[in-house]
Amino acid sequence: MKRVRKRHFLKEHSLSLTVAALLTFFVVMYVVSDPTTHAGTFYGNAIADWLGVLVFVVVVVGGLGSLEGAMIVTRGLRESDLFRMITRSCIDQLRQCEPVTA
Repeated sequence: MKRVRKRHFLKEHSLSLTVAALLTFFVVMYVVSDPTTHAGTFYGNAIADWLGVLVFVVVVVGGLGSLEGAMIVTRGLRESDLFRMITRSCIDQLRQCEPVTA
């Protein structure tokens, strides 16, 4: 008879919960700080970075379980119309920027 292992919630989801807690902290700090100050800018950038980490952790580690599965998802995304639209928009925004001179 096979022994059924008990799955521990915290053991399986500790990484995503930790990243979500950090993301929540940065969102709260951003809300209470002034976005025009250095601290507000830092918290805004931290939100963007940690949100990306959270998506990566949930999709690759939790959802798909392998890097190969994530590559399939991103390959499908690259071929989508939404990805092309976002890429074109980003390129257009970069073309509108003036070069910084010292």
